[in-house]
Amino acid sequence: MDSPSVVFRYGSVVHSLLPGERGILGRGAPDQPVDIRVSAALDVSRWVAIVSHTEAGRWTVDAVSAKNGVAVRHTGGSVIQIPALQRLEMPAWFDDTYLVITTPSAEHEVRVQVVEARVTPGEQVAAKYAEANTAVVLPKDPNRADFRTALCLCEPMLDDPFNRRVPSEGEIANRLNRLGLEESEITARTVERRLARLRERLSVASNVELRDRLVASCLVTFDALDAIRARTD
Repeated sequence: MDSPSVVFRYGSVVHSLLPGERGILGRGAPDQPVDIRVSAALDVSRWVAIVSHTEAGRWTVDAVSAKNGVAVRHTGGSVIQIPALQRLEMPAWFDDTYLVITTPSAEHEVRVQVVEARVTPGEQVAAKYAEANTAVVLPKDPNRADFRTALCLCEPMLDDPFNRRVPSEGEIANRLNRLGLEESEITARTVERRLARLRERLSVASNVELRDRLVASCLVTFDALDAIRARTD
């Protein structure tokens, strides 16, 4: 009997892994080839995730980019977010899933299946024109007003991933004023302008979509929020 394979399917690209093999997903570069090139967009990291077929039918995911988000969505509805720069071993029943890569501008889904037959692998993709550094849409700099505002928008969800409440512009203004990091007291109108610019930059239509994209793509993280809180204690 053939050894089981972990198989990626992305558009017309199919790539498989036998036990002991690994597959790399991302944008790629001449010196950093990938097995699945999810996009040529510059906000996709050269390497985003590494999937390893550790033993027959079992696999792990390493989220190797701090600039893109990585999650696994099972066809049954379960979603597991993988923290940046961490590894997750997938449950045995995750044999038909989607690896979801979220960037500031888009979401890319790669199907991952465990099958009993060997699938002919594709060649690694060494992107010829991918030398450019990964684009940083929102620098993680607490001295930037847009980053502080983004953190406060996402604060409820960063504290509790199940908290879907989105604070109002007035609540965000009050929170920023209490943090004491603004040069002068700001108003809800100032926050509204900042959020509008962020929505335009990330091509989303609402603050709910903005919050979800910021968190899923790792543009904002709990560690960054915690660091700002520590500065103001």
